[in-house]
Amino acid sequence: VSDAEKSILEGLGPAAMKDVITESSVAVFKLLEAVSFLNGRECKYLQERDEARQQKVLLEKKLSEFEVSCEAYKEQHRTLS
Repeated sequence: VSDAEKSILEGLGPAAMKDVITESSVAVFKLLEAVSFLNGRECKYLQERDEARQQKVLLEKKLSEFEVSCEAYKEQHRTLS
C-alpha cells in the first residue's frame, strides 16, 4: 500500500473502511469465481484434447490395418486373375 493510500485509509471512518473492505472483498470473490470458471473450461478442453489424441491414434492404427487388408485383398485377386 502506498503512502497516499495509507493516508486516505487513515482518514476514513470505521463505516467507510468497512465499505472499502466489502467492495474489495466482493471484487476478489468475483475474480476468484471467474478464474475457477475459466480453469474448469481449460481442464475440460485439455481432457477433450487428450481424448481426441487417443482417438486419433486408434483411427490411424485402424487405417493402417485397413490399408494392409486392402493390399492383401488386391494381391489375392491379382493372383486369381
